Amino acid sequence: MWQPSDKWQRRHTQDHAYRIVVHVPALTDAAWERLRTENEASDDRIDFGGVYLERLTGNEVAAVSGGEDAFDSLDYALNDMLRGAAGDFTVVTEKVLD
Repeated sequence: MWQPSDKWQRRHTQDHAYRIVVHVPALTDAAWERLRTENEASDDRIDFGGVYLERLTGNEVAAVSGGEDAFDSLDYALNDMLRGAAGDFTVVTEKVLD
């Protein structure tokens, strides 16, 4: 599961955006397609609420969100939607986009 670091939580403002890249070993084309059909999607990007998921490679996905509710949006996208569709994942990179 993903959660924002204490440092991120202390420094969070609505002006920040965040990009989390995760490796999802069990992510199949069928699981990704199911996510795409259940949500607003274009090519390899799925948009919902204040976050989007983008499939980077077969098993790597980026989640990007910004604004006041960024952490809630990332939590939902990664821990509920992606994990629910394709199982556990590991975080590859986390970046603050200023």
